[in-house]
Amino acid sequence: MEGLIVQAFVDLFKGSITSWIKKGVATVKEQKEYNDFFNDVESWCNDCINKNETTVVATSAFFDYVKHYNLIDNLIEFIRQPRSQSENSFLIEQNENAQIYLKDRRSLSPDDIRSVKEFIQGIFEKTRNFYEEKLSVNDTILHYDIKQTSAKSEEIAEDIRDI
Repeated sequence: MEGLIVQAFVDLFKGSITSWIKKGVATVKEQKEYNDFFNDVESWCNDCINKNETTVVATSAFFDYVKHYNLIDNLIEFIRQPRSQSENSFLIEQNENAQIYLKDRRSLSPDDIRSVKEFIQGIFEKTRNFYEEKLSVNDTILHYDIKQTSAKSEEIAEDIRDI
């Protein structure tokens, strides 16, 4: 069962990431880099699910949430288009949304909550690191500036709400 869940996650992940690739434009080297990335994600998912085999992360309920609520697409979109929300705040929100969905299906133990957070954080970090490696130097600087501005905007908004 765990192998099927890992493969389902990887297939879903590949489908989401493929939207980054312009069909027919990727070079052989780029295709190899994407395949290496997918293999890395598959290995990481396998390790994460095996490590958490008794938690909600290893269940079809969690996979259903990831699939039907577009978790991977949401993570990718946030990475590609930073907004006024900080990375930490965004990840907390994604984790809370997953927990709300899952609590309707079963009670969650502290290990369940930890494993959901670990999965979301892990996929986010792997994807962000890969995406940032693909950016040119100028794009990296621009992306960093946008993230900093977004984080600062969120701080200002919180200050205003506190007033």
